[in-house]
Amino acid sequence: MKWEKQLFGGWESRISKEAKTIGRGAVHQALDFVNLWREVFPKEETWVQKTYGIPSLIVKLDCVFIDGFLFIYEVDERPDGIGIANTINHEFSARLNLLKRKWPLIKWVKSDNRCPGDDSFWLDGDPLTLDEYLEYLSQPEPQRKGVVLVRAEPSETEFHQLQNRSISLIANEGLKSYGLSTGLWKEVNYWNADSLPWKYGFVLKPLQGSKCKDVEIWHPGRKHFNHLSIGGISSESKVRQTLEKNRVMYCQPLVLPMQTQVENQPFFFIYRLYLGYHVGNKAYEPLGGTWVGRLKNFKVHGSEDSIFGPLVLEQKT
Repeated sequence: MKWEKQLFGGWESRISKEAKTIGRGAVHQALDFVNLWREVFPKEETWVQKTYGIPSLIVKLDCVFIDGFLFIYEVDERPDGIGIANTINHEFSARLNLLKRKWPLIKWVKSDNRCPGDDSFWLDGDPLTLDEYLEYLSQPEPQRKGVVLVRAEPSETEFHQLQNRSISLIANEGLKSYGLSTGLWKEVNYWNADSLPWKYGFVLKPLQGSKCKDVEIWHPGRKHFNHLSIGGISSESKVRQTLEKNRVMYCQPLVLPMQTQVENQPFFFIYRLYLGYHVGNKAYEPLGGTWVGRLKNFKVHGSEDSIFGPLVLEQKT
């Protein structure tokens, strides 16, 4: 398997043309989970919630499929990477375009604190600042139409005024309480750190957040993996320090990523399966997406050293 470099919104990503297939069994499990997730995710006064009763028009599952079981690391309700998937995965692009025909026109607004990202590779036009979008809304009809995708941190409260036009979460973006109701993780406190499953491995996550901030992976065989130069595993002191800083966190059982070879080197990878909302069927539909891998690193996410490739849906025979 070989890769090449490609530029997405100022970020240079490594792209593989080798597709990986996610089976129908895994997709069915994903759909069942998303139908449960959409009911328990905390509601926000957004356009998409008021119009369709869902948290977002498009979501992403970070997951692996092992021994017939789909293990979901988490749900991204305002996902990144859509532009990459739209560019390198033709099947994904075709399915997404069919859904977009029924969606309103989507503008996108970006905080000055955010990098350009890859949204220009699936949405028309350049990103708008908050002031530019408010000016757009002040124009008379018929120009004042459509909805908005907001790329800003929840703490940037000036963007919360766009909730009534938003296709996804703004204030609740990155909120992880849904994992309690769906059984993905349990709540832990810093004063009970000794009761963590140190013998079995686990992942600590903040109550709200994204981009792997304050995510700590513990594996009881850390010394062995360090000897093999495999990264992404936190030390015990780092785990305890992060838990003490956050006071309360979520603890998820550790399931290691899948493995593949890229130019004869061992990469750990996960699936990024996107699901888009079909407004006619009133249901989420699988779109495919990407797989993402990192060389000798258990903490797999979109980073400068990641490799992306197309993730396609298994076809019916």
